[in-house]
Amino acid sequence: MNLFSHLEVNDRNKILLFAHDVFTREGFQKVSMDEVASQLGMSKKTIYKYFDSKDILISQVCDLRIDTIKSKIDQILELDTDCISKFELIGELHANFTKDCSQSFLRDLKIHTPDIMAKFEKFSIEFTSKVLNKLLNQGKKENLIDPKYPNSIVIEIFNAAMLCTKNSDFLIAHGFSMKESFEFVTDMLFTGLLSNESRKRYKQNSKKLSHQIDIA
Repeated sequence: MNLFSHLEVNDRNKILLFAHDVFTREGFQKVSMDEVASQLGMSKKTIYKYFDSKDILISQVCDLRIDTIKSKIDQILELDTDCISKFELIGELHANFTKDCSQSFLRDLKIHTPDIMAKFEKFSIEFTSKVLNKLLNQGKKENLIDPKYPNSIVIEIFNAAMLCTKNSDFLIAHGFSMKESFEFVTDMLFTGLLSNESRKRYKQNSKKLSHQIDIA
């Protein structure tokens, strides 16, 4: 899937897409503007014609990711289909977006451009909250989401868990990719930790224990 096929082919976007691919795959701290120019067969003067500094190029790479994922998720939300199908499509989109997003890139953002990282995280939380709220409401109307769970709690839990999927220290320590950690989070949210058999036992045991122990 070409996530950026909507971009016009020109020198500015060639630079932006190349920087996106290299930065997200290898991190940006060790990649110089000389290397970017050399790999593209352009002069540094051409690079600086469109991007005044490396920091601006990094910021534009992150803006590209934000604008693209927002646009594509908005398209998914407008589809005439049920909320589960939309969740699945968003999951596929996220998988494509994160499969080449390295821990080095996240670490470089956190250490060297904390303002950009903060901007990215702010967008992620605010936009995810908006999207989840819309899908949860749709799912409850379709009888596909259990209405007993308040949207606010589901969204808060999901956002808190999602912070781990973008935490480079956590990912490195546990050996997960962003894609893997996202899949674990969404799987637990929608299917739960318990198997079908243990879910029945949990409900039965909790009823028995509530009669035996004063937990009020």
